Amino acid sequence: MWLKQWSSAAQDPTQPNRTPLYLGVYGAVALLGLASLVFGIWFIYMILVPTAGKNLHDTLLETVVQYVFLSRLYAYILYYALVEMKYY
Repeated sequence: MWLKQWSSAAQDPTQPNRTPLYLGVYGAVALLGLASLVFGIWFIYMILVPTAGKNLHDTLLETVVQYVFLSRLYAYILYYALVEMKYY
């Protein structure tokens, strides 16, 4: 819509020259788009990536600790069943 008004104003010689206004609005929209892009990149690298890394690390650590605990528990149960109960 803005581009349509800009082009039609350029074709009508009776209207005053509003090119600086149109260029200013176009530049403001371009700067707003650039600012949004920069904010999006900053948000991804400063907020999302560290949070995802922490969550992945916590999940991996919990899984490894549970595995170590359960493997020792199973080994103790197996040892008790075979040695202490003399099933071997």
